[in-house]
Amino acid sequence: MNSTDPNTFPFVKYSIGFLKEILSERDDLKQYVPHIASVEHLLCKRSIDMFNEAGSGKRDGIFVLNHGDFHLKNIMIQKNEDKLTDVKLLDYQISIFGSPAIDLHYAFTMMFSPEMRRDHYDELLYFYITNFQDTLRKTEYKGHIPTHIEIRQELAKHRYWGLFLLLCFLLFNYTFVDENKDIADVVENAEILRKELEDPKLLDELREQLPKFLYNGYFEL
Repeated sequence: MNSTDPNTFPFVKYSIGFLKEILSERDDLKQYVPHIASVEHLLCKRSIDMFNEAGSGKRDGIFVLNHGDFHLKNIMIQKNEDKLTDVKLLDYQISIFGSPAIDLHYAFTMMFSPEMRRDHYDELLYFYITNFQDTLRKTEYKGHIPTHIEIRQELAKHRYWGLFLLLCFLLFNYTFVDENKDIADVVENAEILRKELEDPKLLDELREQLPKFLYNGYFEL
């Protein structure tokens, strides 16, 4: 996204507009449309700024090596008698040095189930942070080890990336699990995209997630 105009992709260009229409048609969701409308013009721009941050000279946050496409289809898991023995990440084509918010926001949108997002967000984030800290200590890293608060501040700082993923990418968490659906059709065909955005399961999750994003200040300018 840091080198391509995201608006050339129909699902990015049309997703938010379609979603606002769909939310407007539902009494319990239409209240979020003005909030989305107030920030939608910033989502792509701020996300691209985040991707370019390391090369801009403005390094005032935490920077790590991000995988860039962190979801289950890019992970190999080895088990022995139902015990996890190894995990390997695949497909590093869009790895990027930048805020940990890049992979964290993406993982919570694309990797985890609705139940995990709803019930285990804090637990999973705590697990990531403590393992990150332990790894830095084991490798005898001499610099500052980020605190829990500092990692959470990164997520808040790059909230527009998290909101962009919620509004444009969350639907793929549902289309990926249906082997009869062609992801390319959803990405390239606006009519199919709109139909997918009306998925009752997706809308049910938005009923849970949109209030959380609102209460956590993700719609603030």
